[in-house]
Order: sequence, then structure tokens, then C-alpha cells
Amino acid sequence: MPDDKSERTLLIKQVAELFDISGATDLEFQGGGFSLRLKRGGSTSPSVELSTTGARLIDATGKSSDAAKSVQPPIANKELHTIVSGMAGTFFRSPSPEKDPFVALGDTVSIGQTICLVEAMKMLNEIEADRQGIIVEILPDDGATIGAGAPLFVIEVGNV
Repeated sequence: MPDDKSERTLLIKQVAELFDISGATDLEFQGGGFSLRLKRGGSTSPSVELSTTGARLIDATGKSSDAAKSVQPPIANKELHTIVSGMAGTFFRSPSPEKDPFVALGDTVSIGQTICLVEAMKMLNEIEADRQGIIVEILPDDGATIGAGAPLFVIEVGNV
């Protein structure tokens, strides 16, 4: 079972990715025992403020104040991209229960590569990677019901 820190890290990644995709200029999130504020300034990179017991400010380059060194979100160090589902349905990691998953943690994926299936209205729909990168997180459990726009995979892009 995941601990609070890993759940918080996952939630921060998801919120930051949605913020990036949306093009919004300001976002505040409170929940899970912390608050997160994202604000896009004059540059394209957002600044991040994470507060658990006190305010910690981390800029887009990953440099932080002394108080923030112990709680630096992973989004400041790597370029992460979240692959989301275009439809609601049931998430499947493999083409059938007896077959291996399409991808696993640490796998390198290419644009257009099938990475999972989403069953919707009795049809199996292939979900393809929209960026090249390395799989760093697989978010839903196999067989989970997901909504349209649900985050499926987090990939590290850039140094592939």
C-alpha cells in the first residue's frame, strides 16, 4: 500500500501536468494534508509553492530556499509528461489476461506505440504514446474504471 509521501508526489505530478496542459495562469489546490499553488509568470515555466507544515517556494529551475530542500517536487527536476485517456472505460495493461503488459516501468516508448487498451461500449481501443520517453509511473490499476481525461502513465521525456 502506498505511503502518504508517494501518494502526495503522485497527486502533485498529476495536478502540475493538468496545469501545464490547461494553459491556466494560476491554480490553487488543497487536499491530502497539503496545499499546492501553481502560478505561471512571464516565462512558460510555472513556479511552484508547496505547503505541508510551512511555505516552501521552488522555482521552475529547481532551485529552492533552504526550507524547501527537503520537499522538492519531482516536477522541478525532470520533464514529465502524463498520458491521459481520451475516453471513459475500463483500463487494461495487456491485450488479454494471459499476455504480457504492453509496457512496464522503465520501458522506453515511442510516439504511436500502443501502451494500453481502454474498453468502451464493448470495443477495445488502443491508447498510444503521444510522446517519446521512459515510463516512470503507471497510474490506474489493471481493470480499473477510468474517466475521459484520466491520467494513465507518467513518462520522463527529453533524455531518451
